[in-house]
Amino acid sequence: MMDAVGGQISSYTPAEWQIPFAAPQFGPCSVLSVTYPAGGKVPYSADSYLDAGTINFKGPNIPPGTTLAKQALTGLGPFYYYSPVAGSSLMPGGTYSISTSGGTQVGAFDISATLPTSFSVTGWDGITSINRANDSPSVGLAADSTRLSSALRAQS
Repeated sequence: MMDAVGGQISSYTPAEWQIPFAAPQFGPCSVLSVTYPAGGKVPYSADSYLDAGTINFKGPNIPPGTTLAKQALTGLGPFYYYSPVAGSSLMPGGTYSISTSGGTQVGAFDISATLPTSFSVTGWDGITSINRANDSPSVGLAADSTRLSSALRAQS
């Protein structure tokens, strides 16, 4: 596994933003069904990604002066990301922050989060092969789900 930090700052209409939250729920799962024209925009996707300028990244095992790389996505806007150098990783229990003095579309911000001290993976050892004719297996990686969650899904 490789650590990575990344994402985008997205612009939505209120209706686009609300679609996933309006889906029926069954326990902790939501079922979302949408219809849209082939080649059309997915109704709940962002209209654009916003420019936040240079985003600084600080925390344990992160070299001083590190910034998130900014990759332009055609027609959408920038995507920001960082991957630690080989042999380095984010530290469980470490507090990490991202900050910017702002860009052309986003004002200044400075936020931080502390990673959980441990992660539990369920179902990982049960995946020995993937039969593409069946439903995709799902493996969850969970810590404090309000701060960090990730999933590995086999997709065709």
